[in-house]
Amino acid sequence: MARRPARRFTTARGLVLTAAAWLLAAGLLAPSQVDAAPLCFSQPTRSHAIEVTLTFEEAKIDRSLSKADLTARMGQGAGRQVHGLHSHGLGLSYRIQPAAMPKGEGYCFWLESVELEITYAAPTIFVASEHRPNGCNDQAIRQHEAEHERVARNTFDYYRPRFADLLARARLPHPSAPVWTEDPQAKTEELLAEVQALVEPEVEKLRSLMNERQARVDSPTNYRLTLQRCPSW
Repeated sequence: MARRPARRFTTARGLVLTAAAWLLAAGLLAPSQVDAAPLCFSQPTRSHAIEVTLTFEEAKIDRSLSKADLTARMGQGAGRQVHGLHSHGLGLSYRIQPAAMPKGEGYCFWLESVELEITYAAPTIFVASEHRPNGCNDQAIRQHEAEHERVARNTFDYYRPRFADLLARARLPHPSAPVWTEDPQAKTEELLAEVQALVEPEVEKLRSLMNERQARVDSPTNYRLTLQRCPSW
């Protein structure tokens, strides 16, 4: 079995830029009927939430490739065979819920929620086709590859507060500090781009930390212990 996260991982970075229509406060005057002064006040009755979600899709077992296939895929040299492999993608999506209140010739604007979802996408455990399903070798390989997923979960849990803190400290408009804008839709798109610019560098740090921790799973000692579980390979 072998794993090289930096090369094997397929990064599924399908950006979901979804934002619900801004919410106009009921019963307020139209923009043309009020003073145009762009001064916005705190909205103490409105809420603001930051949510970071980590989603793990169910791992699939793939026994369609032989040891030779897996070895070739990993680029291993002569004398070493690959018995198993773990592969996954990393998905990233953002959602924001904007709100707006007419003010002068524009609107007072804030965000009522910011949601970030990171997905451990399409994890696949490859087991060489030569190994009998549920046999000793098959179980040993799957146990080893499952350790990669456990490390990924722990790394995500470790990093979750960083994302939440990053978004909390960002200068994003919220009910206690709304901003004035002439175009709420354009402001929404601007803030989505800002959230993306904030989060993506941290995602790369997360990826690097995960690769570092995953490499420890594939240490010579762990390989030796895995091979010792069964009498023959």
